[in-house]
Order: sequence, then structure tokens, then C-alpha cells
Amino acid sequence: MTQKRLRIDSNRIKTKSVESNSNHLNSACCNPKYGPVDMILYVNTDIFRVHQSVFHQKCTKFQHILAKVIGEPVISQSDQCIRRESNDNDFITAPFHFHNIGQKPPSSSSFSKGMHPSPTSTIHQDVSCKQLQLRLCNVKSALISSMIDYMYTSQPYRCLVRLATALNKNSQSWAPPSTIPIHELMQLIDLCQYFGIHCDFFSQIFDLAIQNDEINLQMLVNLFFVCMRIPSKVAQRKFTDRLTYHVVTKKMRRSEQQSFSPLYRLQEIADQRVYEHAMLAMSRYLQKLKQKAWPILCNSITMWLHQRSLSLIKLHQKSAKWHPHIRFNVELGHKKDYIVATTVFDFNVYQFQIRLNLDPNDPIQWRILQIEDRSESLSFVFRGRVKVQFETAQCASAVAEIRYTNTQRNVRHDRWHSLWDNDESLMTHSWKEIEQFVCTKALLRVRVIGNVFVWANPLCNLYHFLLASTLFTASKQNEKALEATLSQLSFDTLESVLQSDNLRWESTSESDLAIWIATFAKRLTPSERLPLLGAIRWDFVDEKTHSHVIKLFGDLDMRRKEVEKEERRASLWDEQADAYWKRMEPSRKRKRWRVQCVLLSVLIVTLVFGAMNWRQYGGRDSWQLAEERRSDEMGMNMTQAQQDTWKDTVDANIRATCRVRGVQTRWHEEMCRNVCQRDNYDAACMNGCSFGSITVTKLVCAYGSKSSLPSTCPVAVDCSGACRVYEEEMGYASAASSCESACTSILASSCARVLEILNDLLL
Repeated sequence: MTQKRLRIDSNRIKTKSVESNSNHLNSACCNPKYGPVDMILYVNTDIFRVHQSVFHQKCTKFQHILAKVIGEPVISQSDQCIRRESNDNDFITAPFHFHNIGQKPPSSSSFSKGMHPSPTSTIHQDVSCKQLQLRLCNVKSALISSMIDYMYTSQPYRCLVRLATALNKNSQSWAPPSTIPIHELMQLIDLCQYFGIHCDFFSQIFDLAIQNDEINLQMLVNLFFVCMRIPSKVAQRKFTDRLTYHVVTKKMRRSEQQSFSPLYRLQEIADQRVYEHAMLAMSRYLQKLKQKAWPILCNSITMWLHQRSLSLIKLHQKSAKWHPHIRFNVELGHKKDYIVATTVFDFNVYQFQIRLNLDPNDPIQWRILQIEDRSESLSFVFRGRVKVQFETAQCASAVAEIRYTNTQRNVRHDRWHSLWDNDESLMTHSWKEIEQFVCTKALLRVRVIGNVFVWANPLCNLYHFLLASTLFTASKQNEKALEATLSQLSFDTLESVLQSDNLRWESTSESDLAIWIATFAKRLTPSERLPLLGAIRWDFVDEKTHSHVIKLFGDLDMRRKEVEKEERRASLWDEQADAYWKRMEPSRKRKRWRVQCVLLSVLIVTLVFGAMNWRQYGGRDSWQLAEERRSDEMGMNMTQAQQDTWKDTVDANIRATCRVRGVQTRWHEEMCRNVCQRDNYDAACMNGCSFGSITVTKLVCAYGSKSSLPSTCPVAVDCSGACRVYEEEMGYASAASSCESACTSILASSCARVLEILNDLLL
């Protein structure tokens, strides 16, 4: 065994060895400020005498390591190196192992590839010398020597030069740190992180590792796990940004035998920011290598979201409050559109604007303007597809792709961009025709239709792009796998993917895709099935696929004859309502005159009766008044009967007036059109809505009374019984559901309106 005794001189640090002087170690064993040596470290065949105070000062986790290993019992020879699974993030890259000094250390061949031992240990304390004795296994002595050298000298570059010289046996002079092999650098990074050394020494090792030309995909994944385990958030952000920038900017060497299995481990990263940077870096890495491993990244993000019960929209809501999907449709063609920019939509503190330009080479421009100066303004990615329809028939429709990335460092938010580039492959028109049209016409009239996505989270943007690019690529080869993938996605995630205009599928028409979605959506409810079909865009379907679209709508909707028959049957309620309104219109004035005559007669009788009583009361004696009182008591019964008759007459008039005002109006039709504006079964929805509105109006008017006014709706309408005809006689369950939903939704507003009419009549 080669024993090293660390000594220090005033001018120069020297290292004595009992048997050899091949290794140089800078230490301060005999320095008075450290005191006597109180810890002996055994590494392979070498012995290092160090001070515990130095380890406590430089290693933030050393106290935790001692507290952990002291409490453990002495382990046997067979249990010295406990193997852990690869998903244990705490010890996945631990390259060494503490071991009892009284036993033989295990050989490095006992650890299988991809499996790492846990850093468990037992401690033997020599009572005679009062020194703590530890043994490290599965680690090179040169790495421990370099780490201890830095602890005593705090000179990271000098320590790395000595390490490179010690590892480069062929070199006679010193060697630069860049010559250190990548495997030793990765092991030294894990060693520093295990002991809690995250200073300039760790930073230089990290930079050497990411700049090494021999770094591969597995090492990059391990470095992202190293960034995740850094305790300081500021240091974690610094190292993560440095690693991401290096992967994005550096040229990578392509290897034909490279395995992409390490990408599956990315879903185990717990920190969201580190995971986002790792996915962005890996996507750029695969793009440089031109490798088709996009489904692996897509599946990794899906599993990462499932572990946190998040969907694509919920993940985006953590970063921004606006909805990422935006559709717009604007018309431009006035003179002010050449001068004043048209604001299409707003999000956060930004506005998307469009204007016309007199330059024939750049007729339409767009920009994103920041309307408020806020320090918390978010970065975002704006991408989508814009279609321009021209007024003249000489110019066909033009389609342009827009992609704009805004970061916090980008301050030129108000710069105008051309809607089309010089690349004519992105347009479905002849640019010469448009240029000629712009030159001959003074004003250009266009309609701009857009379908864009604004993502504040770069991970959401990447995940949405990967899903839209890889979800339907293998639909013909393996439909079961595709159905299983769709079953794993949440409803809002699948809807946002279908809203994209650049879906990739092997079929030649969008109609086949919609039919396939309709077949898959059978397991969903009607309220979830219709938004998925409605999310597919038909604005960009070309003429070749127009016949397929017509066939799709023919398969999804009812046959034309059945629709006409259903509309004829459903119009029965409308005809009855029109006939009732026509029948009530001539008698409206007569009923009003009758009510006025009755009220006037009652008023005249009351005045005459009061005058007669007053005249007789002035000239009568007490006995005459008594006789009158008796006669009045006898006639009170007749007066009460007359009052009841008058009250019934007034209630009847109030109810009649309520029915006239409540039914003879177009309020029901306007409200029903608003309710059934987006319903696919318009006739059934309108009929159900009209039935519920008119029925509740009649029933509430029947409860109108002069003495009391109900505060809540006192009646109930059987909507399901009235709409059952669609399901029982015609066999349209969806139409019956639409009818019943419209009837139920209109009851509350109709009842409130009738109660307001009764309240006005009783005042």
C-alpha cells in the first residue's frame, strides 16, 4: 500500500510518499491553523490524511454524510455495495462508495452497466489515535487528490492542470485541463455534487465537460440531472442556461450507433424550469443530428404532465392568463387602413396589428405592439397561418406562415413585418398577378383570416408542435397504438392539437382525418364530440379535397329528405304560435276598451253611493242612525258578494292583459335565436325554446292576482315530454337532447319577464 503523508513548507508545498512520488497532492496536514490530522481517507491503495474542519468548510453536505453513515450498522461483505434502480435521482450518478476499512473493497467489475452503488458506508474509529477512518470505493485516487488539493489551496485551474498531467501519462510536461477525458470529468462532477461543492471549481469542471468533443446524449441528460440537484436556485438557473446555450449553439457530431434511450429519463426531472430547458435543448440537439426521435420527446412530455395531473392548457395557464388559440376575421380596404393600423386582438400587454401598404412588393404588413411598459412582461412565441382573400377574381387566395419569437431582451416590438417572404412556396397564388393588381388599383380590398397560437411557455409550444407533427403520422400502420395515445391525452390537449392547420397525416384529404376522429370520438359524450369535429379547420381546404369534404358532411349529418321531413314536423309549433298571434291581434283593442269601461263603471257607482250616504248622515237623529246601522249590517253580505265579483273581474282582466303582453311579441323568437345560434339542430332547438317560453308565459299569467304576486316561478314545464317526439317517432336522440336543452334554458328568463309584466299591471 502506498501511503501519502501531506506536508507543507513556507515557500513551496511538497508531497512525500513512502514508496513513490508519482502523485502530487497539495495539502496542509501540518499547518498549525488546521490542527492535527483527524481523518484518514482510504482510496484504492492510497491513503490521504486530511482535516475534518476543511471538509466541513468546503463541503456543504459533509456533515449530512457523516450523520448518515455513523448511524448505520456494520454491513457484511455481501451487502457492501447496494445496487439502486436507475430511477433513483439521489444516487443515480454516484461514482463511489464508502466502505469499512476492516474489509476488502469490492472490485469495480461488480457494478453492472447502468447500475450505480449507493453511497452507504460504515465507519471505524481508531481509539488509540482518535482519527476518523473512511474508505472510498469505485473512484480514482487522482480525482480525490484533485478535490482535496482544491480544498486546501482554492486554486481550481492549478488543481485541474495537475489532474490533467497525472492522467496524461505519455506527457513529460504539464497538460492543459482540456485534455482530461470526459468520463473523468463526469465522475468528478458527481463527486463534487455528492460532497456539496458548487463553487468555482465545480463551475470550471462543468464548463470543461460541456465543451468536450466526446460528450454524447447520455452525458447531456446526466448534466441536466446535475443541474436539477443544485440546491441554490440562482446557481441552478446559471448552470442550466449555460448548458442549454451550449447545446443549442455547438455543432454536434452525428453517430449512427447512438442510442436515444436516455431521453426516456427526462420525465424524471422534478424541476419545471430545468425540464423545459432540457426538452428545448434535446429538440435542438436532435434537429442538428437530423434524427427522427421526435415521438420519444413527445411521449416524455406526456408522461411528465401525467405525473403532475396537468394538460397542455393547464400548463400554459401557469405562465399566462390568455387562451393560446386565437382566430380572427377582418376586412381591410378603406383609406384609413393605409394610415392607421387595425388592431386585430389583444393579449397581455401586446396588440396584433395589420395595415395595408402602397408598395406593390409588400402590400400587407403586421406587427406586435407593446401597449404598456411593464417589468413583468412575458416572453412568448407567436406562430400560425394567415389566409388573405382578395376582392378581384384575378388574384387567388394567398396563405402565409407567421412565426415570431419575443423574448425579454427583444425591445423592437413595434417593427413592421411583411406578411409574405420572397419564397413563393408558402403562397398559393401568382405573385405577379397580385403585383399587377396592386399597381392598377388605388385601393386594395382584402379579407384576412387567421388561425394562430400564442404560447407564453416554450414547453407548451414544443409539445403542441410535436403532437401536431407526430400524432397522426402512423395512423395507417398502427391504429391501436394511435388510439392508445389519444386515450392518454386530455380533452383540451386533443382539441388544441386539432385546431392546428399544419397537422401531418398520411391521408391525402382532411375529410379522412375528420371521419377517423368521428370514429374515435364515439366513446365521448356529444358535448365533447362536437368541439373536436368543429376544431378541424376547413378554411384552407383546396379544390381537390372539396369533394371529400362534401362526402364527410353527408356522412355526419342526416340525409336531406329526413332533414326536410323533420323541419316540416317541427314547424307545427311555429304555425300554431303565428295563428294565435293573428287571432289575438284584432281583439286586443276591444279587450282594452272593456277593461276601461268596467273600471269606469265601478268608479261611478262608488262615487254615487258615497254621496248618498253623506247626504243622509247629515240630517238624522241617533235612533235613525241606529236603524240605519242595523239595515247596513243586514246589507253587508250583499256588499261582500259584490266585492268578490268585482275582484274576480279585475283578476280576469289582469290575466288577459298579461297573456296579451307576454305572448304577442317577438321577444320569444329573438331570445330563441340567441340560444340556438351555434346549435347544429336549429329547427329542434327553436321549437323546444318556443314551446318552453310560450308555455311558461301562459302558466304564470294564469296565477296573476290583484291580492298577491308570486316572487318565484310557480309552475314547471315538462320539456322532456314535449321533445320526446324526436327520439320516439323520428329516432333522433341528438335532436331531442338539443330541443330539451333549449326548452330548459329559456324557462328562467321567460318566467322573470312575465313576473315583471304582472308587477307593472298591479302598480
